[in-house]
Amino acid sequence: MQKNNKRLQFKLCSAALWCVLLTLFFSSCSPAAPVIAQEVVSTPEPEYSSSHAVIGSSSDEEPPYGVPKIPGKELTEKLAQTFPVGKAYGWLTVPGTTIDNAVMYSPESNDVYLEQRINYEGKESKAGLIFADYRDNMGNRNELCRNTVIYGHNVEIWGSNNGKRFSQLLKYTDLDFAKNNQFITFSTPTDEMVWQVFATFYTDTNLDYVDTNPSDEKLMYIVSEAGQRTENFFDVEVTPKDKILTLSTCAYDFGVVTKRFVVMAKLLDSNAVFKPAEVIKNESPKKPS
Repeated sequence: MQKNNKRLQFKLCSAALWCVLLTLFFSSCSPAAPVIAQEVVSTPEPEYSSSHAVIGSSSDEEPPYGVPKIPGKELTEKLAQTFPVGKAYGWLTVPGTTIDNAVMYSPESNDVYLEQRINYEGKESKAGLIFADYRDNMGNRNELCRNTVIYGHNVEIWGSNNGKRFSQLLKYTDLDFAKNNQFITFSTPTDEMVWQVFATFYTDTNLDYVDTNPSDEKLMYIVSEAGQRTENFFDVEVTPKDKILTLSTCAYDFGVVTKRFVVMAKLLDSNAVFKPAEVIKNESPKKPS
């Protein structure tokens, strides 16, 4: 009798164990598990408002999708500096380059910084420093000219785009670089401003692209010429209501000193959405004459 009871108990235990094992097996093989694991969720291309811009530069992590890195508190400290050559009126940062410099300004003439070829320490230097056109207005976004023009030297006569100052602007001729570095910050002590690149081109000095306060008609003419000459097309709309930033440097690709390379960007609203534009190669840009 006891032997029969033990056999019955053994059979019941075995049956229970098999039930547990079968339950575990079928639950792990159920359709729900692989569907969840393999589900592909399609997400739209993200947009970032100014409140999502990366503030400060202490982190090594790059902003996502080309979102500009706004200097924040560091900007205030930078602009508070007094250089031997004078006070900084603005600060320019171009992504993908080492251009992260004070912008000097003399309301009397460009010759102060153009002819003397001095650096920020007041010493003689071929690279010079970065300076604003004497006709510019240095203030907040409402006080700026329609076209804020900033100059920097290019001493790389052999075509290198890794030199000092504005020689690195020529990196914008590269399509991938242009796609990944669309937002420039040029700020003043009273306003942090982000600008979106819309044209990068070679020109000669016959094109008056450095007019700081053009009429509506002339502004659109400059923008149109920039669009025909640009090395890469940027899907960025510019209207007469926009304010633009013009970065200008010498170019030696065409063998004469009257040629320039120019990067143009438009000012974004303080609450703007930072959405990188589509960029494609211009196969036949209008070249300097």
